[in-house]
Amino acid sequence: MQDDFGIERYALDFQVNKAMMDQKLVNFTDLSRTLRLASEGITISEFDTGKEMIDIKLYSKASPSDPFLTFERLTVPNARGEQIPLTQIAQVNPTFSIQNIPHRDLSRAVTISSDVKGRTATDVMAEIKPLIEKIPFP
Repeated sequence: MQDDFGIERYALDFQVNKAMMDQKLVNFTDLSRTLRLASEGITISEFDTGKEMIDIKLYSKASPSDPFLTFERLTVPNARGEQIPLTQIAQVNPTFSIQNIPHRDLSRAVTISSDVKGRTATDVMAEIKPLIEKIPFP
């Protein structure tokens, strides 16, 4: 069996402690900006080539180390201008994420295919249709 959902990739999941953010006077805008600076960069301007506009992005210095170490070393500014370690206001967990979600007519769609040697499509559909109808879809 195969599907067209794509290959999962490693990702990091941040569990934010809102109570600790409030206590340390850190807002979500500064937290988000810090995380983007360390990962995808922040657009700070645009350069006009005469044909197209190219984003100019600011990134934190690349670290050859483990991504967990990079995020453990990050600090987030608070309302007083103090640097609060990210580890005090958020927990970082490894996870997986799907690289793309296919769509058909603006709705999410997944195509599943299988090799059904020695059987006709009609036989297979008659067998799996009742099973699919039992699946609780949102």
